[in-house]
Amino acid sequence: MLLSQDAVNTVVEHLRRFQTSACPVCRTSEWTVSKVLFALPEYHARPVWNFKPSPSVTTPENPMSAGLKALGGAGSPDEVFPVVPITCATCGYVYFLSAVALGLVSR
Repeated sequence: MLLSQDAVNTVVEHLRRFQTSACPVCRTSEWTVSKVLFALPEYHARPVWNFKPSPSVTTPENPMSAGLKALGGAGSPDEVFPVVPITCATCGYVYFLSAVALGLVSR
């Protein structure tokens, strides 16, 4: 989701309330606020694909699909955690701020 300029300004103002810290990787202090909101999917301790034979997904158009059975995973999470990435302009180190805590989205 693309953030409005007002939303980006909200993030910048939030960061200004705290002492600016140096990047833990390169020790510079120039950060970039993403203009895109991301969502981290809930982790499931199961494989995304099960390689046991499963005729339910074998199709005549794609005979190589034999044995692939989707179990879920990325693209179908139960829960997501909306975040705004903050990136070091020098080395690319990234950290996230909660978009809910920032008031950009509601639960």
